[in-house]
Amino acid sequence: MFSQLPNIITLSRVPLLFVIAGLVAWDAPWCASAALAVFMLAAGTDFLDGWLARRLRLVSNFGKLMDALTDKILLVGLMIFLLVYPTPFSAAGRFAERANAAAAGFADLFATPDAAAGAAAGVAPAALAAEPPMLPAWCVFPVVIILVRELLVTGLRLVAASSNRVLSAERSGKIKTVLQILALMLLLTVHAANRDWTSMVFIPADYIEKARAAALGAFWLAALLTVTSGVGYLVKYWDIFMGNVPQPPAPPPENGAEKS
Repeated sequence: MFSQLPNIITLSRVPLLFVIAGLVAWDAPWCASAALAVFMLAAGTDFLDGWLARRLRLVSNFGKLMDALTDKILLVGLMIFLLVYPTPFSAAGRFAERANAAAAGFADLFATPDAAAGAAAGVAPAALAAEPPMLPAWCVFPVVIILVRELLVTGLRLVAASSNRVLSAERSGKIKTVLQILALMLLLTVHAANRDWTSMVFIPADYIEKARAAALGAFWLAALLTVTSGVGYLVKYWDIFMGNVPQPPAPPPENGAEKS
């Protein structure tokens, strides 16, 4: 059991993806903040599993392959989810709702995303306008680019693994992963600020919008680095990509088998 601890930590990123998605979608107090915390935990396992494997001398080919694969499942899976999942309010709409609710005498209404309840309480419908998905629709292009690159590189690694050859992550690929983590962390921070923090402390709306703009900028930078690192990876291992991989030796014939 102890010898498999790094691999268990690596594989934990897959169920943590569903925990994060569930917390983001769950419209309850502090769920958005919990989603941010769980994502930071999941991102931290990317460092922890490798550190433990090296420290305990438990580095394995399985661990190297699954470490890269679970990174992709966590990050790309969360990107796809954020493309389709809308948050209840934009920063501007959230503050407008608070102002309208306070004027109507319903100061505690800003946690309610239901338009009918808001209308019944006298809150202007404009203040209850839903925000677009956490990742804007135009982000589908970098997400597709990232997805295609990750599938190509993962396929390349699997082909290489079939001949007992393990392709380690490149430096540019690690930087790309850090940028993807940073972008998603900023987006979840904005979500948590809109859902939870503004009900306790005043956060200027322009601060939240600047954080969201920084997240989208990091996202585009990560997409660009994804392309350049992917091209470099394919060029470096073009022989594998074209199928010029030495096949593993055939197993010896069983005892009693006829030899030709």
